[in-house]
Amino acid sequence: AAKRLSELEIIHPGFEDMFNEFKLNLIELNTNHKYNTGEKATQDFFDLLRIIYRKQILKEDLDREFNRDALYFAYVVTKSY
Repeated sequence: AAKRLSELEIIHPGFEDMFNEFKLNLIELNTNHKYNTGEKATQDFFDLLRIIYRKQILKEDLDREFNRDALYFAYVVTKSY
């Protein structure tokens, strides 16, 4: 998979100097890998998406308090509750 925008070959020849390159961060939600984002709301959002994708709540998630914005954003993105 592409890791940079330039690898997607969406830039027309001659426009390379006008293009701002940045790295793409791909998140694989269907694995048990824990991403350390350094911010609770972002971590909660990824964990919620993993729960929704898995369609299963683990025992350690039952008593967990998720960030309210992360809950709302996960609902908006997935239309699940």
